[in-house]
Amino acid sequence: MLDTDDELALCLMKDGEQWPYAIGETETKFAIQWTGRYRIEGMFFAYIANNAPTHAKIIEGYPTTLILKTVERLRAGL
Repeated sequence: MLDTDDELALCLMKDGEQWPYAIGETETKFAIQWTGRYRIEGMFFAYIANNAPTHAKIIEGYPTTLILKTVERLRAGL
């Protein structure tokens, strides 16, 4: 899950297995415990975990073009 405004990331699953995550909500608000940040450079997706901020996991094969187009669309309010 990505927060496109602040470039925050939360891994929900890996290798078909659900990862633990924390999302809290009330009737009017919700909060997500983001586990890291993300960055897209061309065809590479980088994930930087909060618990290891000097180490980035570089992932090739994500649909980065589609992700960036979606981010642009969201920022344009479409």
